[in-house]
Amino acid sequence: RNLGVKTCEVTIEQEDTLEEVNSACDDLSNRYEYLVFKIPSNRSDLVLPMQSKNFQCIESAITTMTDLQNFNISDRYARFKKQISYQPMNEKDLSRLYEEIQSGIFKTDRIYLDPYFTHESAAQRYVFWVQDLVEQENIPYKVKFRNEDIGFLCILT
Repeated sequence: RNLGVKTCEVTIEQEDTLEEVNSACDDLSNRYEYLVFKIPSNRSDLVLPMQSKNFQCIESAITTMTDLQNFNISDRYARFKKQISYQPMNEKDLSRLYEEIQSGIFKTDRIYLDPYFTHESAAQRYVFWVQDLVEQENIPYKVKFRNEDIGFLCILT
């Protein structure tokens, strides 16, 4: 629904073999209009074989984790702490968020950069994504700096 095409996203695990990836690719390529393989960065042995099947690298992602119970803000950023706030979004805030998304605030994600999709469909994907999160009772928040809205986040429950 989010992209308007039958989509499948495959996450490759460290222990997956080239044969398993090739088999999955061959099986899924005939069943989906848009197929994504997420390859771990240290699995360069899979990149060229996937490129030979006409897949292209369009996005790199990094995952980070931290213990928020013991999180300290460096002195360099601590001075902003009292000027930053957040609060749950209401319906008016969500409407504004959807307008901001549709105006093109996301220009670096893989869907926006993929010539197969329009920039409008890339934006609509984010709108549907946020709507789905809200429907699942996740709480979207607006982030403010000096009382001005500067961003948003969603806490997954």
